[in-house]
Order: sequence, then C-alpha cells, then structure tokens
Amino acid sequence: MQDSFLERTRGVVSARKVIRALISILVLLFAALVILYFRQHSFIYHPRPYHDSYAYALPARGVEINYTVAATKYCAFYIPGSAPQPKRLWLAFCGNGSLALDWTSILKEYPYNGDAFLLIDYPGYGKNGGYATIASTRASADTALKALTEWLHTDEDHLALCAIGHSLGAAVALDFAAHHRVQKVVLIAPFTTLREEAATIFGNWVARLLIESYDNRDNLSEIVKQNPVPKVAIFHGTNDDIIPMRMSRELEREFSFVEFFAVKGADHVSILNHAHDDIIDWMNGASGTSDMDGKAARVAETEAGAEEFKIASRAHVCQHYQSGSDFCQRTSFGILRVKKIAARNPGIPNSMILSRTRACISATEISGRTNCPF
Repeated sequence: MQDSFLERTRGVVSARKVIRALISILVLLFAALVILYFRQHSFIYHPRPYHDSYAYALPARGVEINYTVAATKYCAFYIPGSAPQPKRLWLAFCGNGSLALDWTSILKEYPYNGDAFLLIDYPGYGKNGGYATIASTRASADTALKALTEWLHTDEDHLALCAIGHSLGAAVALDFAAHHRVQKVVLIAPFTTLREEAATIFGNWVARLLIESYDNRDNLSEIVKQNPVPKVAIFHGTNDDIIPMRMSRELEREFSFVEFFAVKGADHVSILNHAHDDIIDWMNGASGTSDMDGKAARVAETEAGAEEFKIASRAHVCQHYQSGSDFCQRTSFGILRVKKIAARNPGIPNSMILSRTRACISATEISGRTNCPF
C-alpha cells in the first residue's frame, strides 16, 4: 500500500513537471511572438546616416531639397538634366539597407538627355528624421516632390513623372505610382506582397504578425486604371535568394501590361550591375529584350560580320534619319548600345548602310514596327 502511494506521488510530481515544462515553452513562444511583433520594424527597415564616404557622392550639379513633414526635417537630392525643366522626372527609391545617394553610382552613366532624378531617403534614413512606415514614407515622397516643384517654379501637372525602385524601393515606387499620374515605372527585384516575402523567410505564422504590408498587386491594380496606363518593367535576377524571381513572374502573369526581364546569373544585389545597361536602355525608350529575345540580342552583339552590320545599320537609322522617332525607341538593341557598337565598325561602306536603312525606314513606316530586312 505504501508502494502504491509512492507511485501515485511520483506520478503527480511527474505530471506537474510536464505541465510546468509546457507552460515554460508556451511562455517562451509567447515572448518570442511579442518580440517579433514589436521588433518587426527592425526586420524590415535598416536606417543609417550618411558617413564620410558619401561626402562627394552628390554630383556637382546636384541640389539638396530640404523639406519638413510633421515638424520633422527631411532632405532629398535632386540631380537635374540638361534643361532647366526636366524632360522626365524620375523618383528613385532604394532597398531597405541602402541610401538615396547610392543611386548616384548606378546612374553615373545615364545619358545627359534632359531626364532628372529626385533621390528620396526613407524616414529615419540618411539626413531624415522620422520613423519609416508606409504612411510616413508616402508622406515624405509627396512632400519631397512638392518641395521640388516649388524649387523649379512649376507644378506636378507640368512634369512627366516616372518612378524606379529596388527591392523594398520597388514597392515604394509602385505605391507612389498608385497615387500619382506617372509615365513609367521600373521595378528591380520586387516582391508580390511584403507579407508573402516575410513568409518565404520566416514562415507563414510569422508573416501573419505583420502590422502593415506593401501589396504590389493592389498597387498595380490601381495604376492600370490610369489613362494612359503607365509602362511598367520588372528586372529580376535568376539567382536572387532574397526575393525569389517567381514573385516577379507572378506579377507578370497577373498584369499583362508588365514587361518582365530575367537577368541571368544576377542575385538580389548584383542585378544592379548585371542589368545596368538594359535598365537604362528601357528607361530611355528602348523596348528591351526578354527571355529568348534577350538571348538573341546578346548573341547579335558578340557575333562578327553580318550581325555587327545589322546593329550598325540600325544605329545609322537612329543617328541620321529618325533620331527620337518611335522606331528608335522600339529598336530591340537599345539606342545607347547600338551607337557604341556602330562606333566600333567604321569600315562598313556607307552605300551598303544607305541601301539597307532606306529599306528599313520604308518597312517601318508601312508596318509601324521594327521590321527591318537586315
């Protein structure tokens, strides 16, 4: 009987230990969830100030645009084009670990053609005060644009607005485009929604804890209502292990007006170098090439003889006959690139170029498409 009592006592003690252990685990899980919930801002945003290495990042012609949001001081950076009033104004938004002036290294080879850039830091980044949220970031971008229009002595209705963004910045660019009339949007390595991106890294149960989530699907649905519908291009690296390329593919499938460009071998950061020329070409009106067409274009650029002649001929059309025309905007090789290649082939007889380019011009005028016989 005494043994039975001892066994029951041991059983009660063991049950209490199990319950205590379970309670401890639940408390730890709850504490972890609380930390994740209240610290999620630090997982999304990584604000930092400018240090000494940025002292000469802003070009000599660049201008600091100072403005205030809710009594907090902010600073954006304006890089003018070749004219007092910009032909197009690109608002640029960086990734969550970058700063606005990081765009200057990416844009340093951008043609001096009248396009201007407004580089915007998020609240709490660079020289900005504040705390980054979707609402505060939107308010900052809107106010920066207003401050610039006042500096330019114009208004938003007289500007051809465009937006470009990388990673988180792609979502901010789309959010801007959903609230303003824009002509073009460039999205580099975008996600579908921030919640879906969080799910790929932390799992669905953590993603559900997000207080707010950028939704690129919703914003694309908004901008498609604009008339005319803005041109939207997505560039995504095939080796991106931060934001999977399938997310960009999903956006392309769901929205027929989106152009998609897979950048072979590029990861989440190196895409800014790998796709540099293609992005700038697209921004300047070249239709660009995607998937199989892109492969054909790359082959054409490296093969000698006839292919070099084709490219040089197209460049001749753009340089001497139809510069600025729709044909030049549509050429699949990109105006900047073909001019460089043409410069490497000065030995092509002018008579050959003239005969081919005349035929090309005729074909283009008739069909309205790049339908050249070479």
